Amino acid sequence: MVRQGRDVLVDEQDPVVGEKGEVLHPYLGWVLNPNAHPGVTTSDGHFPVNRHGLLDTAEPTQRRSDDRVIVGIVGGSVAWFVSADAGRELIAELQQLPRFRGREIVLVRLALSGYKQPQQLLLVTYLLSLGAQFDIVVNIDGYNEVTLYPEENARFGMSPTFPRAWQARLEDRPDPRVASARDRFQAVKVRRRAWARWCNRLPAQGSYMVNLVWKSLDNRYAASMREDLKSVVQQPLRDPSYEVTGPPQSFASRNEMYAALVDYWQRCSIQLDRLCRLHDIEYHHVLPPNQYLEGSKPIGAAEHEVAIWDGAYAEHAQKAYPLLVQRGSELVRQHVRFHDLSMLFAARPEPIYVDNCCHYNHAGNVLVARAIAAAVGRSAPDTSPPP
Repeated sequence: MVRQGRDVLVDEQDPVVGEKGEVLHPYLGWVLNPNAHPGVTTSDGHFPVNRHGLLDTAEPTQRRSDDRVIVGIVGGSVAWFVSADAGRELIAELQQLPRFRGREIVLVRLALSGYKQPQQLLLVTYLLSLGAQFDIVVNIDGYNEVTLYPEENARFGMSPTFPRAWQARLEDRPDPRVASARDRFQAVKVRRRAWARWCNRLPAQGSYMVNLVWKSLDNRYAASMREDLKSVVQQPLRDPSYEVTGPPQSFASRNEMYAALVDYWQRCSIQLDRLCRLHDIEYHHVLPPNQYLEGSKPIGAAEHEVAIWDGAYAEHAQKAYPLLVQRGSELVRQHVRFHDLSMLFAARPEPIYVDNCCHYNHAGNVLVARAIAAAVGRSAPDTSPPP
């Protein structure tokens, strides 16, 4: 199981803004640069950056036909890894559903690391304007919506709706210390991946000593990357212009801020649902598991070392994730196909989390993929007009 974690960490998408692998997009905030980004490899194979700046082997502008089912997956890095590390399992499970039996399942990966609402809503809208067609859209989100803004853009009074670390993305001449942190982050990331690959080639994969040595150095790499990432996403505002801040917003308390963020998350999901209904698309909204939701998973000592952190992102998740669960019930009452998977790992003591953010090993991604397919199977097609 530890080795599985190493495999995932080798190709984890680490969001460092401003690197040549990302470019600004006029509607989506940013996408990946197909001329510079090398793509990502998972157990399902290698996923290059396509011409739309998304990590997938397929074009996002697919066309419907009677013999295929087009399934788009939107969200952040959790959504992408579920679709790319457990895509085969998701397809296989969907093909077992009576209404899809005998039809080809086309999985279209639309998620990117760091995306948060309204990027999912805008991406689907943009692709539909280009002629894309979907039978199903699955939105897997929640964590980014309640943790990224409080720790990054909020300190500058920026709009909660703006993409993460927006001020860093617009900075043409970053502070030299920030540039150094960005370069150092990239160098450490390369060394961390090389270290994981080297350990994966050792013959004694089940050895406690091999795993201990790997984890010791990996922890040092991870700590270094966290500090450098913090320097990048929290770099001071050198240009407090409206272009950077957007409609300024402040909150009287953290609880008020969390409530506003969850309100926005809920409204974006409703808009996605209504948009999909207008295009005869079946919309499913999934709240994935997260280790910081109390009681959501038994975590032993070994997993605790990897998965639990006392940093600010963790604190935001602890306080705001229960609000997402609560609002999910409201989404159901508003006729949205909402599926709360936050307790999916509640009876699984085996290690699943591979970092102190939100990501799962291959086994965890497969569990989520299968739960999504089961949820789709339980949801009968709804052709009624929006409420």
